Amino acid sequence: MKTAIILILVGFIIVGMTTACDLSSPKSFKKPGTCPKVPTGSFGNYLNECSGDESCPYDQKCCNIHHRCLCVSPRSTSHPVEEGSGLHKHK
Repeated sequence: MKTAIILILVGFIIVGMTTACDLSSPKSFKKPGTCPKVPTGSFGNYLNECSGDESCPYDQKCCNIHHRCLCVSPRSTSHPVEEGSGLHKHK
């Protein structure tokens, strides 16, 4: 019984971590380009670096990579910025 409760709690934590970078404040904006499919290099820590595109430097985007929100260079900047509800659609 304790194991089941722990697994459920861990599940909620993982879901919360993966959706945290998908949601942004209403005043946020989206930068042009799309998130890369598989970034090169390794990521040493397990902390989220960003909460939305506005929290990343220069032209970097806030992308969900390996269940973490990381600032990465976009795959392509030829795609226009999508207007929307403030949700980041990571590809």
